[in-house]
Amino acid sequence: MTEAGGSADLKQRKSVEDYLKIIYTISKRKAVHGSDIAGELGVSRPTVSVALKSLAMETMREE
Repeated sequence: MTEAGGSADLKQRKSVEDYLKIIYTISKRKAVHGSDIAGELGVSRPTVSVALKSLAMETMREE
């Protein structure tokens, strides 16, 4: 893996951690919706949708 690739992997992992933390935090208060995640992270709803689909695919690959 190149240094740039390693950096991208680390950035992606950080993003996954951010999403999971936000989802957990919101779920303690109410049902979680994409718009809630988007608002907390300061990103668009389509960005959240793409990220969640990617996270779901990653989870299925690990099983």
